[in-house]
Amino acid sequence: MWVRMCQASVIFTCQNIIEGDMANLFKTSVDYSKDRALLFSQAWSKIVLGHIASACVLIYLAWDVLPMVWITLWGVWEIIFTPIFLYLLCQKIIKSKSDQTNLKVWEQSLYALFAAIGISWGMFTSFGLDLLNPVHFSMQFAIVAGAAAASSRSLSIFNASFYYYVVPFLTLLSLRVIFLGNEYIFFGILVFIFMIMMCGLSNDTSAALSKYFAVKSDNLALAQKYQAAAEEAQRANAAKTHFLKQADHDLRHPVHAIGLLTTCLRDQNLAPDGYEILDTIELCIDGLSKLFQSMLSITALEAGRIKPEITSFSLNHLFVDTVRQALPEARENNCSIKIVETSLMVKTDRTLLASICQNLVFNAVKYAPNSKILIGVRVKNGYANLHVLDQGQGVAQEYKEIIFDEFVRGPHPDTGSSYGLGLGLTIVKRTAKLLNLNIVFQSVEGVGTHVCIENISITSTQKEDLPAAIAIPPVGLKRGGVLVLHNDITRIGDVDRLLEKWGYTVTIRALGSTLKYEQGDFDALLIIHGPKDKLTALNLDLRRHKPIKNTQIIILNYSTQKSIEALASEYGYWILSAPVIPLQLRSTLLSIQATSTNADKS
Repeated sequence: MWVRMCQASVIFTCQNIIEGDMANLFKTSVDYSKDRALLFSQAWSKIVLGHIASACVLIYLAWDVLPMVWITLWGVWEIIFTPIFLYLLCQKIIKSKSDQTNLKVWEQSLYALFAAIGISWGMFTSFGLDLLNPVHFSMQFAIVAGAAAASSRSLSIFNASFYYYVVPFLTLLSLRVIFLGNEYIFFGILVFIFMIMMCGLSNDTSAALSKYFAVKSDNLALAQKYQAAAEEAQRANAAKTHFLKQADHDLRHPVHAIGLLTTCLRDQNLAPDGYEILDTIELCIDGLSKLFQSMLSITALEAGRIKPEITSFSLNHLFVDTVRQALPEARENNCSIKIVETSLMVKTDRTLLASICQNLVFNAVKYAPNSKILIGVRVKNGYANLHVLDQGQGVAQEYKEIIFDEFVRGPHPDTGSSYGLGLGLTIVKRTAKLLNLNIVFQSVEGVGTHVCIENISITSTQKEDLPAAIAIPPVGLKRGGVLVLHNDITRIGDVDRLLEKWGYTVTIRALGSTLKYEQGDFDALLIIHGPKDKLTALNLDLRRHKPIKNTQIIILNYSTQKSIEALASEYGYWILSAPVIPLQLRSTLLSIQATSTNADKS
């Protein structure tokens, strides 16, 4: 029976060899030597512990077979010197640089050590077999099988390391058993077959490890590419932000001046085509002004530089401010804007919510000419929902899914061509997301559009004096005086000329301590706030300083600081963002003048 089992094992192994299991035994691929060396240096302690434990058992089993000198020398070598050599090799690879020459020498040193261990173990087990004690004999071969099986995994970190160890080890042992003769011959053949199987297992382990390193290398290369792309995108975004900031700083004032001076030219005696050229210039300036606002807003949102500042405020005041800014364009498009008055106080970022409301209202004015626009609020589930409705042309079905995407522009109702930059609703969407608000968009082509901003937190409801409805003041009122304040009075000649063309008496002074010495009675105070200026307590409390007490104040803002708009709104100032359209400035002055006239009559 024993002989038949041995014969069957030999036949089975030979069939596997013929079928090609040995074809991959010495197959080589990319070896990733550096990665393998680092992995081995991390696993050496576990290898050494198993090695010492097995050596101690073998010493015990050979105690009655081998001379004490041989056992002592072998024990010192395997238990003391072998771990020391392994430790030194591992420390060397940890501290070494990725030099292929040094790595090759290190690898050859490791192979030499494994070969020495294999020869040592082979000789010790071969001559230390306890043939007289079957239990010891069985335990010796159990240790041999366990050591070979364990090392087929741990030593397979390198392609050939296991072979250097196991081939001399098991070859010497199998030859020793074969030389015993009789039934030991087949047992020795089984040991040899076992060695071949372990070599195949080691080869599979090494191949799997190579695949792991290949995937790791690919993933690392992909991660590096993504990191490089992300860094490049960050640099590009930083360059874009820097460019826009510089463009805002350097171009905003010239664009503003061109717009104001172009309006002054209308009072000159020009040929008919001259007025056509002026119309084209004003149209370009208007588009450029809107481009400044949209691009700066979208860039700030993308960069994450806008942080909500939560405050409590009146929604009705926000509606009034929005309509006030939209009036010039509403007049031009023959739109009527109605506010459903409310006493609700809400809690969110006032400036950001105002930006949402302004974009929605201006969008309605743009795409719903000659129609009515309604702004209001409703309470649902304990939250305020802001509604903007218009009776314009509506949105076609093909635009509904992409209406909030960047640079998506619907056809203008008059010309049929795309109008604007297509960033207004994108700003609305991203700002609403920043404030954790929901957007509900409904539109029926040929009927109108309804946009709802949901989930605005309510702080309280209270009775308050609602601002008077905004009416377009009649033309022909008696012009008054305007005091213009700016840190650089040499750069505001364009404002001076334009106001004088409109019939106002203009006084220009620098901001600061000289303000309190000014004499006279002014209908309006125009503060030109530069990009580097700061609104000090003096600037924000101008109403308390004579002779401008009870005078309406307009801030022409060149800065991108949103706190300027919030503080100005808190004090009840009129605020216009440069570059301003002359029609906006003139409309604001006429509204102030009409308010002052009504106050005098009362």
